[in-house]
Amino acid sequence: MDRNRTLFNFALGPGRDGARAPLAGLRVFDARLREFKLDTFTSVAPAFAAGVAPAAPAGGFELRLERQDPPMAPLDELVLLLHTAAEIEHSLMAQYLYAAYSLPDQSPQREWQETLISIARQEMGHLMATQNLLLSIGAPLNLEREDYPFNAFYPFPFKLEPLSISSLARYVLAEMPDPSKVPEANVPALLADAGVEGSISRVGALFVAIAELIGELSSDPVFADSMPFQAKPSDWIAGPYALALSTVASISEASQLLNAIAVQGEGPDEPAAGPPSHFRRFYAMYVAAKAHVAATGQPLAEALPIDPTVKDAQASGYLQHPIARAWGAAFNTRYRCLLYALEHQLSLPNDQEARGRLGQWAFADMMALRTIAQLLKQRPQHEPLRSDNLGRSRLAGAPFELPQTLQMPIRPIDRWRQYRSLVAFHVDQLRELAEDDGLASQLADDAAERLNFVSTQLDLP
Repeated sequence: MDRNRTLFNFALGPGRDGARAPLAGLRVFDARLREFKLDTFTSVAPAFAAGVAPAAPAGGFELRLERQDPPMAPLDELVLLLHTAAEIEHSLMAQYLYAAYSLPDQSPQREWQETLISIARQEMGHLMATQNLLLSIGAPLNLEREDYPFNAFYPFPFKLEPLSISSLARYVLAEMPDPSKVPEANVPALLADAGVEGSISRVGALFVAIAELIGELSSDPVFADSMPFQAKPSDWIAGPYALALSTVASISEASQLLNAIAVQGEGPDEPAAGPPSHFRRFYAMYVAAKAHVAATGQPLAEALPIDPTVKDAQASGYLQHPIARAWGAAFNTRYRCLLYALEHQLSLPNDQEARGRLGQWAFADMMALRTIAQLLKQRPQHEPLRSDNLGRSRLAGAPFELPQTLQMPIRPIDRWRQYRSLVAFHVDQLRELAEDDGLASQLADDAAERLNFVSTQLDLP
């Protein structure tokens, strides 16, 4: 998405049932969001250069997305919002996984790690659900995410960091339903722990806007002939993993899918029954983590870097140790293999063997990424070894760095050629790491097996 062309307009309204109160001059170029803060939770609206919002009513203000002005075609606006939602789901998934990988293998962190991985898996389900929604309306897919800038709908700036009270508070606020529905949540305390000045926007607000826009469409834009290309719940083990994922063949099914995502954690209201939402799970972890830190005085996570990178030698998160940097580069390549396989898979109908292979490889890539992340955590970030202010050795972390582009070639044969080149390069990366850890050879062999099938696709007429 071109961040220099996208203009979002917002209004501050007095709660769910009151009339909206537009904030004069609040026209937001999301590439410049750092110029001010958008606050869903405070009861006093912030002042801006272009004007000051009216006094807040007793129920507080609620941030709502306004329709584009001048108007966009409704379908184009829906694509814009779905692309934004996909990027948020992708970003949250990566951040939750990094937080999970940062935890030591001991109780209670072991249990928190499994919770984080479970929620990240469900975010992956949401990411695929948005792809199904995009496919159903004949729109381009979007598996991108912002690397390290901010976007108007992102709950907070993208930041890979070890789990802490601060990061947990941000996760709670981002996944929170309407605060009036959860009075036990102390929002001012959460904002203080998050270390922000009231700038966490609820993810649910975006899904409300998508649902409202779908409800306003004058005709059904869904194309049932997209069904063979959509992600099938059975392929993603949606039942056992409790993924909010279904195929979409009508407007009503699109609405049902959005509601399922909402119930799982990103909607405006906390469900009264059923499995706990992401908010409930994060809030329980936040309360337990605060008690753990108070009792032990120790950090929750190991000494992993914030925003690890293999590219920027001047960054504090730079993986300077050559072995750690090589594993970090291999992680990035495998991450790209995963994203490429996901998009390639969705370009093929579900009756083709190649689609099934790409799906299997995507699952293998997810497992490999977890393995490489654990290997990285066992390597030092620097050479010679450096320690943090608690005397702990600084360890390496999984970079999750995106490639220069995720766009695929137009011609099917070129897609396979690019994938072959990517996998072959990754195999070479792993072969060079074999002396460091035997798992590298196993990962390389598993990846190399793909090349035989890819060759058969290139030989097809």
